[in-house]
Amino acid sequence: MHTGQMETSMMSVSARSANLCALLTDYDILRDQVPGIVDTLAKSHAHDTRGFYRRREFQPHAFKLGPKPKWILLDNIAHQKLICLLPRCQPPAIVPKRVLSYDEVLWRGVAYSCADSPKFRNSSIMFKPPARPAGVASDVSTPGVIEHIFQCDTEVCADIFLLVKSYSYVGPHADPYRRYGFSAGSLCHSTSTGTANLHVIPLTSVICHCAMTSMETLDGGRFIHFLPLNRVNNTSTFVSLQRVLMLLTE
Repeated sequence: MHTGQMETSMMSVSARSANLCALLTDYDILRDQVPGIVDTLAKSHAHDTRGFYRRREFQPHAFKLGPKPKWILLDNIAHQKLICLLPRCQPPAIVPKRVLSYDEVLWRGVAYSCADSPKFRNSSIMFKPPARPAGVASDVSTPGVIEHIFQCDTEVCADIFLLVKSYSYVGPHADPYRRYGFSAGSLCHSTSTGTANLHVIPLTSVICHCAMTSMETLDGGRFIHFLPLNRVNNTSTFVSLQRVLMLLTE
């Protein structure tokens, strides 16, 4: 990339966006003809485009909750899974069902959102489940979608938790991607039902974002391909990057 190309690209994008906004504002007929495009542009502008907003990646300790929290009641299944996750104490602590829910959370410079929020594209993740079934290796991650982001304030814990709906992997013989390892992604069944596929996990159990792509075979089978995206880097990586930047600017 030559000097000035990045700046030119940013200016071109800004100019096109400004021109499009002006056209939609000035011409009602045009705005009425493209409601789908307007809705898509609004959603795309709302979510964090992973890999393009690089400023956040140089803020390893960045942590921020969504601006409009609301109180919700956990159902019996989610509440019981939360209780099992919290540390045991004597006498047993009271864990309320009423928790404070957020649409998104920024952690280690990466934004995570709920599936029903405008930033739904940030809801698909790879995570470490709290309890692994027998026969599953400890280094196997699980794909899922964030249903709720909530804070539970109890005597034993006041952390941020995620209610995640997981998807089950297909067998190795039916997954052509598994032979290439973690970076190639995996095929999962398209349906996710049952209490076993609901997990309450701490925010620290998130591994990375992932992209979801629906697929259909010739015989009518439906699957979802989960492709891991940017991994959450550890603090030492950011410290090294910051030192390099300091040396370059000296």
